[in-house]
Parts: sequence; structure tokens; C-alpha cells
Amino acid sequence: MYAFCIAGILSLFCAKAGAKRVYAVEASSLAKVLPKVAEINGYAETIKVIHSRVEDVKLRVEEKVDIIVSEWMGFYLLHEAMLDSVLFARDNFLNPVGGLLFPNTAQIFAAPCKLPEEKFSFWNKPQYSFDLSPFAEVSRQFKEKPEVVQLSGDDLLSDPQLLWTLDLMKVTSKDLEILKDRRFFSIEEDGEMGGVCIWFDCAFPTRTPDDGKLT
Repeated sequence: MYAFCIAGILSLFCAKAGAKRVYAVEASSLAKVLPKVAEINGYAETIKVIHSRVEDVKLRVEEKVDIIVSEWMGFYLLHEAMLDSVLFARDNFLNPVGGLLFPNTAQIFAAPCKLPEEKFSFWNKPQYSFDLSPFAEVSRQFKEKPEVVQLSGDDLLSDPQLLWTLDLMKVTSKDLEILKDRRFFSIEEDGEMGGVCIWFDCAFPTRTPDDGKLT
């Protein structure tokens, strides 16, 4: 089995899982350290480190890989993410017969939510002996960009709805340029709506019970 890993640490997992050859693609300066890491873990002959952007990698035709493993997810899945690079690797390096992506599907969900009070706790506590609590209300109302906030199920004001399912074996970069949807939510819980919570799940190939093959 030949593996192509986008982000170097994943190459160690592939080598440990028994891959015959692993191409570890790392664009950052960490690529300079990876050969030593591979060596001290006993995988110097298995892991080939490529210090490069994925789009600049060149492999021989006979070096098509069996799996591509990557950690590309940004917040709400696609923001500042590197999925385009994964799709480039899929189209150029993955074996068209039986090749697999890890992960191979992703889903994006949404639900209206309230914001936990601790998010505004900085403003609600005296700062330098001054009461700055009015700023807490301002911070609730004015947001210029999405924020990463840890929420619990109790913070959701309705049942979540599935917005999109992405089949990463088939989706194209053009498909991702515009994702549109229109949904209506019924607020079912008490609480002040602070925004819309968006999150995602990723799934990996699984073994079929009949023949044990990954699908």
C-alpha cells in the first residue's frame, strides 16, 4: 500500500498501519525535522518527506497512491481550509481503481443558538477597578467575522439541520465556490438567540462485513 499524507505527522500513523511507502507532504519548515522523526521511530525507509506545496509535487505515473490521508478542516469545515489541495492530490496522485480518501465524506450542520454567559465574562468582571459591563452587550451585537466558540447541546435553540453532504471522492473545487441553502428553524427552547451555530462531521472509509474491504 502506498500512502500520500498532507501534514507530516499523519505519515507516522500510515507507516505504523503497514504502508509500504508513505509520501509525507509538508509545506512548512517542519519538513526539515520530519526525516529525523521518521528515523528515530524506525520508518526512515518507509516515509519519504516532500518539502513542498501539494500543487508542486511531482510523482511518477507508476507511483499512484492507494490512500490519501489529510487533516484539512477549517472552522465550519471550509473556512481557511485546504480542501482544494486535497482535491488536487486526489485528481493527480490517487489510484483511480480502489483508491481511497481519509476522510471521504463530510457533513455541515446548523442550528440557532444562544451564547454561553462565560463568553462575555471578561466584560462582566471589574477591570482595573472599573465596571465595563456595558461592553458585554456591545460584544454581543457587533461581530465582523465568525467566531470559534465551544457550545453544548443545551445551547442549541432547535434541532439541527443538515445543510450539505460532501462526497470528497466526487466533489470538485468549482462545486465549493458557491454553496447555497435556505432553511427555516422553529425555536423550541427558551433563551436569547445569539447567532447560528455551524459545525461539521467527517467520516472515514469502513470495512464491508462481507469481504473486509474498505469502502
